[in-house]
Amino acid sequence: MAMDKMLKKGLNRKRKLKIGYFVACLLGAKYKWNFLRKNKVFAYLGDNVLFQPNMLPNDPQYIKLHENVQVATGVTFFNHDVINTVFSKMHTAEKDVLATHIECIEVMENCFIGGNSTIVGG
Repeated sequence: MAMDKMLKKGLNRKRKLKIGYFVACLLGAKYKWNFLRKNKVFAYLGDNVLFQPNMLPNDPQYIKLHENVQVATGVTFFNHDVINTVFSKMHTAEKDVLATHIECIEVMENCFIGGNSTIVGG
């Protein structure tokens, strides 16, 4: 039961972040940055970061953006895939069920990520 409450709380936070970020996008870049910093959306958010995508990544808590980073519109971040669900369904034994593999994405200093790029963890 406690796990259900934790999952629900996590989903509510994610939903609130996405709605809040959408509103911040409408208000401009300064509001976006303030929203990201205030709500601790990313694992790390350095100074002089410009994050232009209009949607938050699915797992921003696994993304670190260091100082002087610019991320253009349309950039997507993938911290994990769902291949584990495919392989887990191939085996019926409980011991063969694979866990989701999640990787942190870390963008170091003085970096620009161009529009419509895809960044994959690991």
